[in-house]
Parts: sequence; structure tokens; C-alpha cells
Amino acid sequence: MTAARGGFSGGNCRKHRFGRIAVIQILFASIAVILLATTSSWADSMALVSSPSGSSNNLPWSQFGANETVLGQNFSGSSTGATTVSVNLSGPNSVLAVVCPASPRTCSWSGPGMPSGDTLLWTSNGKNGGNGPLTLSFNRAQSTVGALIEADGSSEFTAMIQAFNGSTSLGSFTATSDSKGTAIYLGINDQTAANITSVTLGLVSAMGTATDFAIDTVSLNAALGAAPPPATPVPTAIRTATATPTPAPIIQPTAAPTPVPSSPGSITFVGVGPLADSSGAVSAISVGLPSGVEAGDVLITELVIYDGSATDVPTPPIGWTNLRRDTENSGNKASSWIYYRVAGASEPASYTWAIGSNWIAGVMGAWRGGSSTPVDKASGATAAGIAVSLAAPSQVPGLNGELQVYLYAAQSGSAPAISISNSLNGRFNSRSSKEGFTLALADTTAPSAGSASPTYPATTSNAAMTAQAILLIPGTQTGPAPTAVPAPTAAPAPTAAPTPAPNSSGAMSFVGMGSFTDFSGPISSVTLPLPGGVRSGDTLVAQIIVYDGTASDMPIAPSGWGSIRHDSVNTGNKITSWLYYKVAGSSEPASYGWSLGSNWAAGVMGAWRGASSSPIDKSSGTATAGGNPVSDAAPSLVPAGNGELQLYFYASQSASAPTLTVSNALSKRLDMGSSREGFSLAVADAAAPGANVASPTYAASASFAGGAAMTAQAVLLH
Repeated sequence: MTAARGGFSGGNCRKHRFGRIAVIQILFASIAVILLATTSSWADSMALVSSPSGSSNNLPWSQFGANETVLGQNFSGSSTGATTVSVNLSGPNSVLAVVCPASPRTCSWSGPGMPSGDTLLWTSNGKNGGNGPLTLSFNRAQSTVGALIEADGSSEFTAMIQAFNGSTSLGSFTATSDSKGTAIYLGINDQTAANITSVTLGLVSAMGTATDFAIDTVSLNAALGAAPPPATPVPTAIRTATATPTPAPIIQPTAAPTPVPSSPGSITFVGVGPLADSSGAVSAISVGLPSGVEAGDVLITELVIYDGSATDVPTPPIGWTNLRRDTENSGNKASSWIYYRVAGASEPASYTWAIGSNWIAGVMGAWRGGSSTPVDKASGATAAGIAVSLAAPSQVPGLNGELQVYLYAAQSGSAPAISISNSLNGRFNSRSSKEGFTLALADTTAPSAGSASPTYPATTSNAAMTAQAILLIPGTQTGPAPTAVPAPTAAPAPTAAPTPAPNSSGAMSFVGMGSFTDFSGPISSVTLPLPGGVRSGDTLVAQIIVYDGTASDMPIAPSGWGSIRHDSVNTGNKITSWLYYKVAGSSEPASYGWSLGSNWAAGVMGAWRGASSSPIDKSSGTATAGGNPVSDAAPSLVPAGNGELQLYFYASQSASAPTLTVSNALSKRLDMGSSREGFSLAVADAAAPGANVASPTYAASASFAGGAAMTAQAVLLH
């Protein structure tokens, strides 16, 4: 069957994709930006719509087929009010997904907020990624457009809608779900006239990839009608010669001209401007200011030039300081220049840098709460090749409460995709449609003073790449003048973490493992026994592994189980490992069953005590395959709070069960190989580090004479 969305609390089909090529993962995530040429300014009054209006003019996705119908990149349909709607995605193989519950194997999406039985457009590409954002174009202009939207994951997400008249942006809004990732209604209303000829819908941020989401029936309204309830708008996108519609967070107005952080370390993301790019060599580039900038905000601009020797030096505008430059020259070539400035009381709509005639792209981001001398230090690195993985070198903050900003760029014949770590907050990730540049921005809380920061590799293919990092100082402290870090600083080696003590205040503890479930042939359901001693409130986590290298045979979870993530590898040997969770009730059955297409599968269930009623902080995962032995470790995770517990799940597949070897630094809870099929599973845990401190990574190995496929996954409980 087509990959479907795995179980969520209250449903049985909603899928997680957090274990993709880096970040996750995304996850950032972050929204891809649709590149459009802009025209003259538009001054319509726009308003956020947060609930359906009961319009009789709707675009139902069911007109395009039944559950799991595979869609092309571009197609069109008709609304119930005879509006022709053209649909554009970033790639093919998105699917139609009917919301569960429904009869077995006739639905493929569940999660709070989506009405049962509705047909959704799911931007999945059938593998481990997504085809968002989604653009809808109308043959007659509308005054209101909106839909329910939900990320592919059981955690908080932020969605964006942006409206256009022709190629001119009318404005945009964002909205954020609750912590469980419940579907939200997101719409936009033109209060001036029915001038909306297209909209772009997507995710600004999510725990998984921001290109993977689903939307319900789209509501349209060509009549002006009454204005919706007041909302805080995002200012209309700034336009430059090459401006691009870009999501922007809603910034609440404040009377104070300079934001004052409430405490050290309260540096927050404000927004990012549009990608500035061009269809040919230029001698100047104008980079648009992000929406919502206020006096005292830290502005950071990244310029990427097709220059492998750094001889084409940009001339910055007055008030901007060059922070560093990193250059790669290997056929593909790029120089990435980083500049910063502290915003004044009145900022222009854009800033212009002069260069020699060349290809160039750029973007500007803004952060609030930094010091008046905001930069502690910076680092950078470059690489090129067929498969590139690159991270800015580790940095050691000079002060507590700093924020680390990450800037990535890639260059090739056409804009290559960049995948950033799921451990970062993805703020921007845009591929130019005019030239061969891609730029991405992200950030995360830095470790405490004197502690080396983790490194966060991003990946790309067939390209030259740069990775740079900046440490920003919070406004309540003052730091030294900016200095570049020329070489990587070694991060501390992982140290063994103690087993959680159940008697400590707020500590989590291991309860037990159910018996390992395996089979002598393909099956259509997997029944996992409950661990002994489970009590109400315990966190149950199930791991199911399937002989499937594309995640197309997705287990349908029992009611009440939520999907955490899945990770896949397909290289002859193949495996997909699915993780699910549930908070135990006062009366639990002896076992739970997952259904799937007829296939080889195995699984196990574990229980832990002391987590919250919303127990999952975040997760990570990776998959690999190779000779004997093969080794893999789940990417590092950064706990949001103190006292968290990190769970580790390993799985391997070969002609017969490989031998798994887990780090002695972990508390091993299960390590078994099947005597009936070629699967092995191992489960372990360790106390997580303190809040905002990156966890160590713990590699396990799988040994089998003919080689093996392997997955490694981690889950933070809080």
C-alpha cells in the first residue's frame, strides 16, 4: 500500500516522518518558498480567518479519487461553486488520505481535529519527505480562502497562508497548533475586495519535515461579505527586484521601541525576509527586511556568490559589519558572506550590497533580545562532492544564555536541496528557481558558558556547500568583539549516563519489557504483549520492524496509540522501524495488535514510569546498511527541560538475525535476535543531560557475515 500516516492518539493511521535524511527532519523544519516575480505595491486590508465560514463554495479532494490515490505534481479540479482550481506541489506522488476511523485499510490519516471520513490532500511523496508547500490558483478571484491543516507528526507545528493577486503578495498569516499537533483552521480574508487569485499553504516549523502535511476541503468565497473577527496580521511582504513570498511569524505590537528580554537567554526569532535571487549576473543585490523588525533587533544577512576565490567582495551598506566569509572551489563554487547589524528605530524595506557582475543570492533574518554588541564568535566550513554532509565547527559560548544561529548555502547547476538537522529550529530553506543557489537558516539555544556546542551537519548532493554558525549574546549581557573561529573545536566525548532513579523527585524509571514477538513467515498483524507491572499513567512505547525498505507497508495502530517516527533503509537488506506510544489507562488489555499488509515483521513493547501526560519531547533516527559489522547511532537530541529520559531503539535485518551490540554506557533493557526470521531488536535508556544540552550519541553495531541493514532511533521523554 502507499505510505500512510501512522497512529495518533484517538486514531489509527497517522504517520511520522522524523527520521529522514537529516531533519530530520526537519524539520525544521521549514517551509519551502515559492518564487514569483513581483509587481507594484498592493494595499488591500487582509485579516486572519481561524474558523470555517460555512461557505457553499468548497474544493473537495475526494473528486480526485479514493483513499491512497497517488497524485501528480500539478493538477486541477472544480469547486462546488464552479471555480476552477489549479493545484501545484513541489513534486509528484502526494496522496489522498481518508481520515480514520474507517473500515480496516480504507483510511490512512488520523489525528485530533480532522473530521472522520473526510478526504485530505497529503503532501507525502511516498518515501521520506514531502511535496509542500501547496499553491492553489483560481480562475476567478476570491475574497476568502481557508482549510484545516495538520502536520505529519504528533507535536506542535506552525502553519502559514499567503495570498496573492497575480504575482503580487497581498499578505500572509501564521497560526500555531497545540502541543499535540491538533489540526488548525487557517484562512485569509481580503477585506478590500475579492482580489485573491492564488494562495500558498505550508508549514513554517514542525517537529518533522515542514514539507509534509495534509489539508482538508478548501473553503472559498468570492463575495466580500462581513469581515472575520479581528486578528493580528503579518505585514504585506516587502518587495524588491527579486523578492519572493515568504512566511513570516505574527509579531504582536508593543509600545516599547526596544524589546527588553525578561531574563538572560531570551533571544527569540523574529522573522526572515524573502529570498533575493536573479535570472542572470547582477552588480547589486537588494535583500528585503523581515516583517516585524523593531529597534534593537539583530539583523543577519547571508550573501552567496558564484565565486570560488572570494575575490568578488560585496560592498555593504552603511551600518553593516562583515562577520566572516567561507569559500569553496571545486567546479561548483560558492563564497558565503555573513553580515550583521543592530536595527535602528526606522529601517528601510531593504538593503543593497554592490558586487562585481556575478550570480548572487541572499536572505536576511532577524532575532530579538540580543546585546547591543550581539556577536560572541562565529565559525564556518566548506565542502563539495556528490553526497555532502557538512557542519560548522563547534563553538564555546563565552556567556550563558546565548543563541546559536546556523547558515547553510549550496550551489550547483540548479538549486540543490539542503536538509538540516531535526535538532535545530528551521527558519528558512529556499531553493532558487532562477539560479543554482539554495539557502537555509536555523537556530538553537547554545550550551552554557565554557561548554562546546554540538555540531549539526546539513546534507546536499552534487554541489558546493558552506556551513556557518554565529553565537549571539543576550541583551542583559555584553560580550567581546566578534572573532572568527578558524578551526573545529573538539566536543566532549560522550560519558556514561546513570540509570534513572525511580525514588528521586520527578525522576523517570524503567517498568519492564513485554515479550519479543516474531514469526516464521509473512503475517498481516503483529500482536505485542503488555509488559508486566504497568500502571495508569505509564508511558508505553512499541517498536515494530517490517521487511520494507520504503515505508510503504505502514502498520495500522490500535486506537489510542500515537506515532512517534519511522526510519527506513533499502539496499538489498531492508528494514523500516516504526515507533508508537500510548499513556496507559487504568485498565489495559494483555496485548495490542497492529495490522499491515502481508509481510515479515517483529516487535516489542516497553513501559516507563514518571513521564508527563504528553510524554514525548522529541525524537531522532537514522538508518544505514553495509558490510560486517555495520554501525549506527541516532542523532543527538537537546532536551527542552531537566530530568528527561532518553530511550534508544535499535533494529537490524539480514538473511538471519544479526548480532546487535549496544554501548555499555546505556542501561540495556532488551537485546534479542529472532530464531525464525532475520530480525534483531535492542532497547536501552539513559538519563538525558540538562535542559538545552545536547545529548551524547551512542552507536550500536550489527554483525552478520553477509552484511545487514540497521536503524537507530532515540526518544526523549519528559
